[in-house]
Amino acid sequence: MKTWRQTIRLIAQEAMKDRPMLGGTPKNKIPLIAIINFYVPRPGRLYRKKDPETIIPMASRPDVENVYKGIADALQGIVYYDDALIASAHINKYYHEKAGKPRTTVEIIEVRDTEAIK
Repeated sequence: MKTWRQTIRLIAQEAMKDRPMLGGTPKNKIPLIAIINFYVPRPGRLYRKKDPETIIPMASRPDVENVYKGIADALQGIVYYDDALIASAHINKYYHEKAGKPRTTVEIIEVRDTEAIK
């Protein structure tokens, strides 16, 4: 298992401590929405005075699908019992703020009302 996946699993275990897994049970499935933001290292060329201080959308590798799948797999068995429960995923990839640091944020929401998806 890759080191970053192990790190994700450790952070997820701490976040879910004393909390039940999301997504219901195999007999009573609850769909999930995943919101994942990747903030990757900003290259030196984007630290010029004219460059924005805030996040910048990233249009280069890694592909969001590949990183998303790694995170979804790493959270399985900790946050939810099956990543197939994710009915909708919102994935964003940015260069971090000039004063920021690389990081990833993950929010998983149970959809108990289909109106919440609209």
